Amino acid sequence: GAKHEAGYDAFMTGCVFAQACCHLGIDFSAETLAHNDKLQKFVNLLYLSWNSGDVINVSTGSVSELPCSNSPKKRFLKILYHNIVLIWGFPSKLKTSEIRDCICRVFGPISVAGIYSL
Repeated sequence: GAKHEAGYDAFMTGCVFAQACCHLGIDFSAETLAHNDKLQKFVNLLYLSWNSGDVINVSTGSVSELPCSNSPKKRFLKILYHNIVLIWGFPSKLKTSEIRDCICRVFGPISVAGIYSL
């Protein structure tokens, strides 16, 4: 069978977590993450995927939808998974329109259907 690169998965999970903490304004050097108020509302929640909108509370086993009215599940009817690309490393100060313009200059004007900030 195919090899599973668990090390890469763990690395990317850490990268996404660090980026999320950065967006929340968490200072890693000054705080104990386990007791951080900004993270408490996310503890024990498993977001299955950004497009399904399903969230599992691993403490209770209950399934709910993302708590936002603008979820991708409501905005897009069908997503083609083989056409999705994750691009990491854009500076957070860039606007969505700037990222879209940059990608469209390289791949063409119809190459971008949506951009989601993590």
